[in-house]
Amino acid sequence: LNAEGTALYRFNGYYKDAGSFRDFVSSEGVFFSPVVRLALGKNTTLTLNATYRNERRTTDDGFVAIGNGVADLPRNRFLGEPFQEFQVNDFSIGYLLTHQFSDQLTLRNVFRAQWV
Repeated sequence: LNAEGTALYRFNGYYKDAGSFRDFVSSEGVFFSPVVRLALGKNTTLTLNATYRNERRTTDDGFVAIGNGVADLPRNRFLGEPFQEFQVNDFSIGYLLTHQFSDQLTLRNVFRAQWV
């Protein structure tokens, strides 16, 4: 973020929209997580981070077993209910404060709050 390199950032994220070879099975989700690291002094850094995820996918438990093997069903057969979905929506924020007093002594303070 600056020429001195004392303020750094990283952005992680994804979007997915996935079908499946199985009937009625799909998933969709978005995730992003920005991170900022600040050098507050020669031996002190503060890292701030946040995450957000919103995801929905069909609950798919697979095939049933009969005897010692898997039931002889078409590969695309879905045995659940199309309305069976797993949904998650979460958000978190946090920080990591580090100060190195010497080669043998470092103080770390961490905080994280999460809403699911």
